Amino acid sequence: MKKIIKYIFTGASVLFLASCNNFLDVNDPNPNSATSSTPELVLPQAITYMANNFVTYSDYGRTIVYIANAGGYGGWGTQFTYDYTNASFNGMFTSVYDNILDFNYVINNSDASSGPYFIAASNISKAYLFMNLVNEYNDVPFTEASKGSDYLTPKYDKPEDVYRGIVTMLDEAIAQIKAVPQGSAKLLGPADVLFKGDMNKWIQFANTIKLKLYVFAHGKNIFTGNPSFSPEGFITDDAQVNPGYQKLDGKQNPWWNRHHSDFNQSAQIAYGRQYIPNTFTLQFYNGNKITDEGRGKATYRLWPNVATNFMGNAPTPDNLPTIGGTLGSSPFYIGTPGASTGGVNTIGTLKGLAMSQPIMLAAESYLLQAEAMVNGIISGDPASTFKSGIEASFKYLYKGADNAIASGKNPVQDAAKYIADNSTSPLVNFALASSTAQKIEAIVTQKFIAHNNIGGHIAWQDFRRTGYPSIVLNGSSSQTFVSTKSNATTVDRLPGRVLYPTSEFTLNAENVPQNVTVFGSYVFYDRRNK
Repeated sequence: MKKIIKYIFTGASVLFLASCNNFLDVNDPNPNSATSSTPELVLPQAITYMANNFVTYSDYGRTIVYIANAGGYGGWGTQFTYDYTNASFNGMFTSVYDNILDFNYVINNSDASSGPYFIAASNISKAYLFMNLVNEYNDVPFTEASKGSDYLTPKYDKPEDVYRGIVTMLDEAIAQIKAVPQGSAKLLGPADVLFKGDMNKWIQFANTIKLKLYVFAHGKNIFTGNPSFSPEGFITDDAQVNPGYQKLDGKQNPWWNRHHSDFNQSAQIAYGRQYIPNTFTLQFYNGNKITDEGRGKATYRLWPNVATNFMGNAPTPDNLPTIGGTLGSSPFYIGTPGASTGGVNTIGTLKGLAMSQPIMLAAESYLLQAEAMVNGIISGDPASTFKSGIEASFKYLYKGADNAIASGKNPVQDAAKYIADNSTSPLVNFALASSTAQKIEAIVTQKFIAHNNIGGHIAWQDFRRTGYPSIVLNGSSSQTFVSTKSNATTVDRLPGRVLYPTSEFTLNAENVPQNVTVFGSYVFYDRRNK
């Protein structure tokens, strides 16, 4: 990792910190590094780091299911072929364990009597990070992970054991929060850059993570019986991190900084120019599969004349949409191109440099609930919950960088119009989805739409888990997102998983799983896993 400047925001002050490995390196034995800090300082930077890691994960999945190459750009390599190596996507592993180390610092340096909220929030955050790790890597260090010099070569735990351990971690964190006598514990205050100190929302977040684990584990004999959840329920609003993003080097929203422009605003950055929508995804907006004018306008610039490509195709002439001015040429930025972006406050997925960074959408929460209801994991009405998931997706897209729904936008009304416009499609009209398979397809398809240019890894995980949205083997650009240059030997010509980083084979060779391959190994929930 190359993390040069880290930041946290506490109240009105800004603290700049330097590091090579993680934000504070508070557990680093290097005598020249900082040897102490406080939970109040470490927690906000750890949560902010968690948001950065969400972006890293999303970019990995996004290039598989949502994105194609724009003409005129080279260097796509393994993104075309899926020939991932041990050097591919290392940050998905190493940065997340660095992040867990930060949360461990908060836990180990918080007093159990006065700091239980800090401990519980850190354990819930760790549970979220471990869930992401196991969902991409299968066997991962868990029981001995990020514990400093006591476990320099941690063992790898099986995914079913990690899942059970995460649930225990979540249950204990919830119990710890609820056991605190009113007024007896130190409040999170400005250290909580996720839920602003609202512990009920932390409980809802924990419940939602737990629900996701049970949904992914369905039919895998990991858990016995159905789960119980704290009565606070699941998240009903987008879980978003914002430490005070602003127009400074390293201080912008990480998604904006990677896919729109840097703090200098001198030009659209390469990520913003070289990635364009794949043709397959557009079919869920332009009427070929589903008609979705509301979210189409909120997602794509120049809608409905959206430039697309088939991943791996080399278009001539270049098919990147251009427009006056260098800023705003990304097909996912619907604001004013070429404008000064310091105060940009637009809707869509690139809302502005100060936008909050989502790590879990309310749409995902509702649609996970709907799937759990269909599969009998929890009770409830999947049809109404499915509708709430669609409405939540519209709400997120219609919010600006200020997190307020834009003037003139009515997400509930537009969601109702969307459902009416697609009244004959079982992917939208849930009443037409008669079988369990059709219901799951509708739910996962709506998750796919909701996470477009937001959470690519979530869509990629769901596809591996369920096979939805459906693609056609060796189909046309409107029928599949599989790269035309795929070297995959799998039946569907898609990769199975990412590989462990090279550093694990150097530093933890006796424990890292051997003989893991990109095209022959799968995570436990993958439907292709035999």
